[in-house]
Amino acid sequence: MKQSLILKSRIALLVVVASTFFASCIKDRAGQTDFSGLSPIVQIVEGGLYAPNFSAATLVFPGTDVSDTTYFRLNYAATNVAPNDIVVTLGYDAAALAAYNAANPSSQYEKMPDSTYSFTQTSVTIKAGQSYSDLVKFVVFPSKIDVSKSYMLPISITNASGTTISGNFATIYYHKIGNPLAGKYSWRYRRWQGADTNVAPLQDILSTVTLNPVSATQLFTRETYTETFVDASGGIILGFTNTAGVLSSFNLSLLPSTYAGITTGGFSLTGGPTFAQGGPMVVVGNAATSYIGTRFSTYIQYLNSTPANRSLINSFIKIP
Repeated sequence: MKQSLILKSRIALLVVVASTFFASCIKDRAGQTDFSGLSPIVQIVEGGLYAPNFSAATLVFPGTDVSDTTYFRLNYAATNVAPNDIVVTLGYDAAALAAYNAANPSSQYEKMPDSTYSFTQTSVTIKAGQSYSDLVKFVVFPSKIDVSKSYMLPISITNASGTTISGNFATIYYHKIGNPLAGKYSWRYRRWQGADTNVAPLQDILSTVTLNPVSATQLFTRETYTETFVDASGGIILGFTNTAGVLSSFNLSLLPSTYAGITTGGFSLTGGPTFAQGGPMVVVGNAATSYIGTRFSTYIQYLNSTPANRSLINSFIKIP
């Protein structure tokens, strides 16, 4: 089981985040600076819709992972530590999902299917003499998720043993951003040991691959040479515009880490990334057909440290 990279940084920044959230709670209380008369509240440290909390609750993971684990923590926000054990009840909040969708018509989410996650710590205790609970675990199963769809699972505090529940930070909005072009593709990888792609390639491999979203309008596409020699996390990003399901304005780019890897490794980018041979992106079908049959090819060329040219063409066809 792997721990989400996002949550590793989230835990490391716990103290900073907690102080930020407490300050937000203070603002909710009409800007008071004397807290001695305020009632304690219970909140989810990583919860709420405000930046950076909502984006930090985005579930980011390799689509091939069997499982990934992320965590959050409860806070007893008061001038003193908890005077006694406070049992807090947590659960899926359908009303929070409905409210989010109603307030954001251009960014709609479905409830995460039960098969794609595990959440069993529905009762958590903030112990007497403490301000924070132990970490609360949320497990997601990436390989079971439809990457073309946007999912959300808001988890809210439903009871705090009589302690006031925070108005702004009672819910953590776990969510995964879908992309209409994400999914399974037939993948042909070709590599040439020079600049001429009209001769037989050194490698010509046909396989299948799942292309995962970078965002709702960006797709991460595989490029084996880049991964192996330039940037282990690198590939070519396919970007586009989505206007009510009509996809257009396609473009290709590289991650900042890939550009850094080119320089560090003594490479030069001598061509691309472009669509292969200047050919257009061919979109087939629509959202109802999951754009099955959509196809495109990417071209990129490097001058390595030898120096020698390496030309790469990756061809993709979306399949069921």
